[in-house]
Amino acid sequence: MTYLQKHLDPTFDRLRPVAYGIEFVEFGCSFWERDALRRLLSDLGFQVIGKHKSKLMDIYRHGQCHIIVNCEPPPHKSALNLRNGSWVRSVGVRVNNVDTTAAWARDLRYPVLLHDEHGVGEQELVAIRAPDESLIYLLDSATPTGFLSNFVLTSETPRSDGKLSFDYLSRVLYPKDLDKTIFFYRSLFGFELSEKSDIVDPRGLVQAYAMVSKAGRLQLCLNISTSESTVVGRFLSHCGPGIHYISLRTDDIFSALHTITKNVLLLPQNYFDDLLLRLSSEEVSKLNRENVMYDVDCDGEFLHACTDAFRGRFFFELVERRGQYSGYGGQNAAIRTVKLVLAVLTILGRTAAKDVNRSAFAAGQSFVMWSGLSNCGAAVSVYRLILAGWHHW
Repeated sequence: MTYLQKHLDPTFDRLRPVAYGIEFVEFGCSFWERDALRRLLSDLGFQVIGKHKSKLMDIYRHGQCHIIVNCEPPPHKSALNLRNGSWVRSVGVRVNNVDTTAAWARDLRYPVLLHDEHGVGEQELVAIRAPDESLIYLLDSATPTGFLSNFVLTSETPRSDGKLSFDYLSRVLYPKDLDKTIFFYRSLFGFELSEKSDIVDPRGLVQAYAMVSKAGRLQLCLNISTSESTVVGRFLSHCGPGIHYISLRTDDIFSALHTITKNVLLLPQNYFDDLLLRLSSEEVSKLNRENVMYDVDCDGEFLHACTDAFRGRFFFELVERRGQYSGYGGQNAAIRTVKLVLAVLTILGRTAAKDVNRSAFAAGQSFVMWSGLSNCGAAVSVYRLILAGWHHW
């Protein structure tokens, strides 16, 4: 039976693969950036728990999050793997059934890869190549950590305390790839679009599409822009498509931030002055001390903090969801978007200094027009954040 018949027949929908969440993220890493990436992970509280049995790969853990740093040459040639430096090469996703998911992907004509080059005692992993040429490894939800058998774990491996987990991944795409990317996740895993938002950029519009799996435990944010001059457009020009930030969920963001020794994004005072319109001075002071952003809707509250961008390519975000909040901090989109501005500026170099000042002013001005006068403080925050980040660089 063809996929179209399965898709039209509601009795087959229950057979569709279900994605439950992310078990690991794998970074492809060059040797000259390996130590810097290790320091970043250590600053975030990750600890090395083992080395691969047959490859140049280290694995880190913090809570329920696993991160693999892979210094091996890419197993297949693609535009993604021809990049220099460090980038997200693959993710490991927990699914209800690996064989069913692989078969479903083959029906849809998506490449399914079997990694035959594995050593004795190593688990053979199955991967699906996504439209952006990254890999999605399929892990059985009944034994999601089975891939750890491919590593020699240290005797001092820290126990998983379960206080940190992957929340969502944010991807930057070319506009032409949006439809096929949405179809990929919808047809393969049953993802649905949960939210669409427009982010004002001084040189165009950035559109963000949020997708969530049927189980509600795996979330993605897809970002596009038709203008090459916007934050997303410049990021694509210099870094290409891919994951540009990884969100880590905790049940207590303030305790989690105490384990981070550096690299937290410093927010301008104007941002917190604006929050005094909604929160008490005690609450704002607590957020200010830890540089935590705040959002709220009718379902709950959202607290989040970002790290500095690593080599202008990606950054991490710590989030705490209170109540039934299911968004992504839309009120702080302009502040968070500045992270991409600074990342791209790091690559462009000092020749863009004049553009920075003009873009910073336009960003604040555009944000006022879009949000209303009540958010003037946030607009000034955007302006000062861009300038502060530039002068720091």
